[in-house]
Amino acid sequence: MITDVIRKNGWYQTLNETGKKIQEKHESSLGELQGFTDRFLVFHKNGWFTTYDESFRKIAEKHESSVGIFKNAAGSNMVFIKNSWATTYDVTFKKISERHI
Repeated sequence: MITDVIRKNGWYQTLNETGKKIQEKHESSLGELQGFTDRFLVFHKNGWFTTYDESFRKIAEKHESSVGIFKNAAGSNMVFIKNSWATTYDVTFKKISERHI
């Protein structure tokens, strides 16, 4: 379970509830951290949003032109904003719901 994510000397590290490192991966291969929950992380790199598990294993990816701008992640879902719509996706980018904003 992920309780924190830190960036240290160019490496992202996932930490568990005791503060122990679960895994680490260099930021050059991940991009910029957008958000995380206790279950997954969301990174943005070269126009792609990618979800990873606590060990930095890729779960799924989707181009920003399809989903828009990242807003937040909670539980096993994430929200993106595009064209005045807030769309909720699961960790694999399957659309759960959308609402006009």
